[in-house]
This record gives sequence, structure tokens and C-alpha cells, in this order.
Amino acid sequence: MSLTQQMSPNGRPSRRPSGLLVSFAAVALVAITVILTLVVTGGDDDEAPTPPAPTRFGIPSPQPVVSPTTGMSSEPLILPRPARTAANGVPVGFPHTTDGAASAIVRWNSLIVPVNESREVDVLRTIGSQHLIASAIPEIQEEFRGQTMSPDLWATIITLGVKIVSASDDQVVVALLDSMEVGDARGPVKTVFRTASHLLVWFEDDWRLDTIEDAPIELRTPTSNDPAQIRAAGWEEFRLG
Repeated sequence: MSLTQQMSPNGRPSRRPSGLLVSFAAVALVAITVILTLVVTGGDDDEAPTPPAPTRFGIPSPQPVVSPTTGMSSEPLILPRPARTAANGVPVGFPHTTDGAASAIVRWNSLIVPVNESREVDVLRTIGSQHLIASAIPEIQEEFRGQTMSPDLWATIITLGVKIVSASDDQVVVALLDSMEVGDARGPVKTVFRTASHLLVWFEDDWRLDTIEDAPIELRTPTSNDPAQIRAAGWEEFRLG
């Protein structure tokens, strides 16, 4: 069931304890381990594309869809810049607008990489609402402790498309399409496309991530990062201001 289908009469979603944030971390950890095991044993012959150069935590700059010079169906969303950067490198201080909320989650998306526990928790404490910090972080920590992760493992997340699902003065739901690429010391291994809706709430003069839920069913998952295929799946282009 999508987030929009779970909206309560007062406009807030009916909450699960932690939404897809925990399940994203859990599924990604398992998937990464399985993918790397398949490659080691010769069970996956797919050729992996060349990834953007990852940092130690697998955090490249957010990359929007690149349009061809012709055939653009509409103007891309121009996402405003943050006012400042927190001490841990996380952008904060976004405008109190719908586009400001979209800019926040697009720029944060690549920072929530389900590989390094301490980094992910640190980011979530910076961008999360009180609800998210209280409910999701303990469960994410538990998921990491149940996995044995190679120190050479890395993941990169690149946002490919965006869609404003709903908006009010202090709450905005933004769906994102991204590609998660995983690898280890040998290089890139596999790319997986993901979709999700993110509820952001306005609190203490900034946007905060509150929950992550299923993307609306009308937003489809493409099989490649081809801009035309992404637009055909219902996603919009964006540019970082």
C-alpha cells in the first residue's frame, strides 16, 4: 500500500514503527551480501556498469536525470540550495517551500547509504524528526548488528527522478527513484533501482525526514537509467540549484 493510500483524515500517514527506512537497510544489507557471494562463486554473469567514483562511505554528489536536447516533456524542477552545511557534512537549512523539501531529500538520499552503521545513524540524527530518531535508529542499529559486513564493501546511491506526491505548508511527500550500486575492493558488482516516498515535516526552521513508505503504484521502476524510460515511468527531472 502506498503512502498516499495510508493518509489519515488529518493529513498525516498512518505510521508503521519505522517505515521502509529500516527495511531498506535490512534488505540492502542482505542483498549486498548475496550479490557479492554470487559474483565470487560465478553465479552472476551480468556486466556491471562503471560507477561514479565513491567516497569511503559511498557518497557521490546527487546526480539528476540528464535530458537529451530535444524531446523534453517539461521543464525540470530547480531545487534550491541549502543555507549551510552541518559539521558532519550534511546539507541543512532549506527553504520553507515544496521545492525546498524536495531539495532536502534529494541531497540527503545519497547520504543514507546502508553499508556503514555509524555514518548512517549520524546522518539520520541530523536530518530526522523526533519520531524517526526515536523509532527507526534503534531498529537500524539492530539490523546492522545482525549482519557480518566486509570492510571493503561500498555502495553508491544516485537519485534519478523525483515526484511531488502531496504538499501542504508544513508537510511534503516526495517520491524518489534512485539506483543503488554495490561493490567491494574488486570494483562495482551490481546496480539495483529503488523507489520510495518520503514524508518531510517542517520543524525548528528546517525540513526533517519523518517516514519512508512505498512509492505510489503509478510511479513505476524502470529497467535502466535512460532518461526517456525514466520519464515514461512517471518521474520528473530535476536540477540542483
